[in-house]
Amino acid sequence: MDALESPTWREVVTRFINERMEIKLALVAKDNKLSESAKSLKQLELRQAYAPQAWLADASRRVNQIQLATHTLKPINPDARGTQVFNACDDTSLASMVGTHCIAPDQQALDVVGNAAALDVFKLLKLKREDDGPALLSRLQEHDPYAIQALDPADTKNARSLAAAFGKVTGSESAGLTHTLAKQVYFPLPNGQDHLLAPLYPTVLVHALHRHLRTERFGDAVKVASAARKAKLDGAPHRDYLGLLTQSFGGTKPQNISQLNSDRGGRAHLLAGLPPSSVRDQWFGPPLRHSSVFAAGGAFVRRDAVIDLVRQLREYLSARAGETGNLQVREHRAGLVDAVIDELIDFTARCHQLKAGWSLDDDCQLCAHQSAWLDPTAERAALAPAPVAEENPFWVDDDDAEAIDQTDWPAHVTIDFASWFNRAISAKNNPMQAAEAQQWRQLVRPKLLRMQKELADV
Repeated sequence: MDALESPTWREVVTRFINERMEIKLALVAKDNKLSESAKSLKQLELRQAYAPQAWLADASRRVNQIQLATHTLKPINPDARGTQVFNACDDTSLASMVGTHCIAPDQQALDVVGNAAALDVFKLLKLKREDDGPALLSRLQEHDPYAIQALDPADTKNARSLAAAFGKVTGSESAGLTHTLAKQVYFPLPNGQDHLLAPLYPTVLVHALHRHLRTERFGDAVKVASAARKAKLDGAPHRDYLGLLTQSFGGTKPQNISQLNSDRGGRAHLLAGLPPSSVRDQWFGPPLRHSSVFAAGGAFVRRDAVIDLVRQLREYLSARAGETGNLQVREHRAGLVDAVIDELIDFTARCHQLKAGWSLDDDCQLCAHQSAWLDPTAERAALAPAPVAEENPFWVDDDDAEAIDQTDWPAHVTIDFASWFNRAISAKNNPMQAAEAQQWRQLVRPKLLRMQKELADV
């Protein structure tokens, strides 16, 4: 046979079985607990068990212990005992949706669940004659006579019987079953009845995403491009995936979940389930469940634009520490500060566009002066307790804070803003002090007073 010619299916199968036998024989040879005669006997038993026809016959019996699947149950709950699903869907009507059907059949990684001790049978069915060719299982399912005959060249009837047995790996003969530990959703039907839905884990789709991320986010080319970007050098463009979440399945035994889960080391990635920032900016809800919009996780400080501006300002001031007399530095800082204040005014305006009285909701935990600031309604003014200033900001004199008129919410809000802003942009080599806090108050207060006057004139 020519060196460039592909091996026959029989040669591929025989080589696979022999390689596994050689591994077992080597382990026996290294076992110092066995005598030479015991080693010889054990090796003879292995040679008999790994004779191609004997091993294939045993594999055809053990194939019932595993099942090929595109959607699995164990990642939902490892103790659930329900039906796994193999669905090689190629429905073109689903083109607008993302799912397993988006992956070309020849690009889908096969997954299997069941007894981990029978995974060698699965490895047999994944064998290929060429690197980019179809797997043995695909050839058997398509009734390829050469693949079938490779299972037993001397007995065509037995070869077909073995092929039929291996073909059962693609599905369970039992009806679909769910389990008390599986997720179950009752979906209402028009006739007053319910349809029980049992969501499964899309293992093939998850593995396709894993392979994509391994190349596009962790590949060598990406590392080179990323290093060039950090060094501010021209480099090849690359994609990045922010907000990735990593899930772990199976603990120290990921193979007990599925073969593909074992191939991933038990890890799977989830993309951030967030709309694009342009979409998020279009949606705006009331700032509930925080005592201050400037607290950690508060509605103002978690805005994307605010986070980005604060990061830019903190990094810039840290890198230019000690250069406060530099006109260029002062102008750049002023521009970023103005942008943050603009975000504050935009945030205020968006809150004023909400349905009046939203701060009366039981879930609203805002302090009184911030409620008066963001929801200035007659109902709120009548029910609101006296405004409460932030406790002892270190750059605000206690007497100064107490002297503020209780109805002067702009003054209290400027204190809150200055307190947060100083903390947010402070760095070890460039800490913010009382002078900066006073500056932020002077910049913000006129804008809030103007808003207060406009609201009073409405």
